Amino acid sequence: MKISICIPVMGISSAKVLCSALHSILLQEYNDVELILQDGDPERSIVSDSHVDLLLSLFDFKYAVGRDGGIFDAVNKCLQQSTGNILYFMCSDDLLCPGALTAVNAAFEAERFGGPYWLYGQTVSADVTGKTLGVDGAPTTYEQLLERNCIGEPAVFWNRQLMELAGKFDLRYRHAADYELWLRFWERREPLFLEQTLGIFRHHADQHSKVNAAALEVEAKKISTRHQNFSGLIARAHNVLALRRSYPDGIPESGN
Repeated sequence: MKISICIPVMGISSAKVLCSALHSILLQEYNDVELILQDGDPERSIVSDSHVDLLLSLFDFKYAVGRDGGIFDAVNKCLQQSTGNILYFMCSDDLLCPGALTAVNAAFEAERFGGPYWLYGQTVSADVTGKTLGVDGAPTTYEQLLERNCIGEPAVFWNRQLMELAGKFDLRYRHAADYELWLRFWERREPLFLEQTLGIFRHHADQHSKVNAAALEVEAKKISTRHQNFSGLIARAHNVLALRRSYPDGIPESGN
C-alpha cells in the first residue's frame, strides 16, 4: 500500500532536523512512499537548502509553500494533497524507527474487515542528539484516553476511509488537535495496538509542545470534557434505540 507521509516545516530553519527525518524514511527500505511538505515560510523556503533539496530528489514528493495557520493547518493542507492508502503525520523533528513502515503496511494488509481503520504503536522519547530517554506506549482504552493523551503522535497511522469518515484535524485547537483527532477516530473504530516502536519523539527547548505546555494542557482538558459529554449523548441514544426495538408498541412507563 502507498503510505503518504505529511510533514509541516517552517523554512530553512527546519533544514537540519528535516534531513534527519528524511534519512529515517529512506532507511525504511519501503518504496511505496509519498512525501508531502507544507512550508510556512515563503521568504526562506526549506528547498533552498542544498542538503534538503538533494534528499527530496530521492522521493516521490509534493511541496507547497505559503503562510498557514500553524502545524495542524499545515498537516491538513498536506492531507488534502495526499493520494496514499495509509496516512501519517510527523513533525520535522520526529524520526521513524527502523522497519516501522513495513510493519504498519503488514498490519493494514492483514485487516480482514476493511473500511475505516487505524493503529498506534510505541514511541521512543529522545533528546535533541537522538539519545534514548525511554519508550512510551501501551494498550489503552477509550476511557483512559479521555483522561489524558497517551497515544504518541509519531506512532499513529490511519487509512483514507477513516479520514473520509472522521475528518481531518480540527483547527479550533492549535495545540492539542492530534489528541482530539485520536478521540474522534476511536469513536468511529477502536484502533489496533502494534507492540513495536514506530516513531521517535525528540525533546528540545524550542518544541511547540514544550513552549506552549500550559496552553496545551488547558486545551486538552476542554477536548476531554467535550468528548465525555458527546460519549454520554451517544450512549443515551443507543439505549433509547435499543428500547424502541424491544418495545415496538411503545416503551412501558417506569413503575418508580
